[in-house]
Amino acid sequence: MTETPTLKFTASDEKSIQSNDDGRYSRANQRQSLTIDTVIANPGFSSIYPWKCPPHDGDSKCCHDYIASECPGWDGNYFAFIFMTAESIVCSKDWKFKFVLVFDYHSKYYAYPIRTSYNALKELENQIKLEEKTTKLFPRKKFPDPFSKESVDWPLQQNMEIDASILCRKTLPWFLTMAAGIKQVEKICKYVQHLFSSPSLLQKPWFYENVVTSETKFFLPLKDHLQKKAQEQLKAWNACVQPKSMCFEELKEQVGNALCIFHTAYVLRKPSEQTRVSCHHWALALEGNHWLFRVEFCEDNCIKWILLENETQTRRAFWFGSNPNFTERWFMLSSFEATRKKKPLHVAQIGLWLECWLQRHPKYSDSQNNCQHFVRDIVAHFSTSKALDLNGLMDLQSSTTLVPGMVMSNNLSQYNRTFEEWEKSQELKLHLSKSRHLNQSAKKSMTQSTDKETCGSEEDVVKEKLALREDLSDEKIEDT
Repeated sequence: MTETPTLKFTASDEKSIQSNDDGRYSRANQRQSLTIDTVIANPGFSSIYPWKCPPHDGDSKCCHDYIASECPGWDGNYFAFIFMTAESIVCSKDWKFKFVLVFDYHSKYYAYPIRTSYNALKELENQIKLEEKTTKLFPRKKFPDPFSKESVDWPLQQNMEIDASILCRKTLPWFLTMAAGIKQVEKICKYVQHLFSSPSLLQKPWFYENVVTSETKFFLPLKDHLQKKAQEQLKAWNACVQPKSMCFEELKEQVGNALCIFHTAYVLRKPSEQTRVSCHHWALALEGNHWLFRVEFCEDNCIKWILLENETQTRRAFWFGSNPNFTERWFMLSSFEATRKKKPLHVAQIGLWLECWLQRHPKYSDSQNNCQHFVRDIVAHFSTSKALDLNGLMDLQSSTTLVPGMVMSNNLSQYNRTFEEWEKSQELKLHLSKSRHLNQSAKKSMTQSTDKETCGSEEDVVKEKLALREDLSDEKIEDT
């Protein structure tokens, strides 16, 4: 067997690598397809080297902790860490700098020095502004605020604030001084760091040409590696927000899960893909400390939903999934507390509402039963006042204002339907209460028959029936 020869490259070979149209790289003396795997497996070939944090203690975890402390929100938000050293100022008068680009590869960290200048970053800033006239590379809005910050766990609130500060684009800082100092370099380093948070920007070839000075070139295998990571991130977000056809049993089975509760409800909309009566597609989103839930009614007569954990990656996909770049947030029509009679909504409770609603309104109708009617009806189950407010925001309501005779009839029909949904929710709650008590009675009677020692007396049975009767009477009083 012939052994595979080890690649022996020198640092000068890096400059001789050029990109061909077919995506392969050529050298002057031989053609070699290079990847980041090949480069890392052959140390000394390029300027890439294993990176260790300043307080390194022999474990890669300390490097991770160091980056997380120096760059809040590192996990899930950035594709590279820009490290500033004592030698970052190359020429203070010409505003030329040298940073260290740190990236992770198979749980290890590697570094690549990059040279940039203020003039190069100005050209890059102009290119970003020009590109964003047609394609948004960064989100323009932050995450929506919850109804009450007191209902959000403190660690989650801190993470959300950090993620929100990274979302929107930051412009290149400008200075009045003639020479660059430490403070100026720190601000420029933070600006370059922020650029590596956008997967859409990292996919642009011109980004790697402009982020460094004209005298240097960005290392092509590292460029491919970062572009691949950005593409994988967009694919992962897209997979998260693919709606599933409603399986009500999956939601109702969560009845014993105390984490599946929500504190804020949002009525969202985005431009409709169909040019029909409804110009906007509506969805109902619910946010909790542990889960994010969105549900919508589609033209194929199906209720579709997504249920995601409330984490950094899933939050971006959940709120900004209205365009392929995940830079356009759903437009928020209204937000309010997700409670019913001062009790937080549970996903199992909502699943039951959805199942009963689809039984009564099984077919999609542009004018009588569309996505906007669906959201308003579900909101009516726990807040009639907010549901009535939504009637005035519906597209059909806006179109009837052009015909004065239709305004009154449409308002009355929507008003009646709103309260019909509220009454259905009341009937459903009474039915559930009866079923719950009957199930408890059946379970208790079964245990009594199998275990004589734990057998209850007739007095206990009488007390249970009285308790059931009192609960049902209390619920009727609350409903009235």
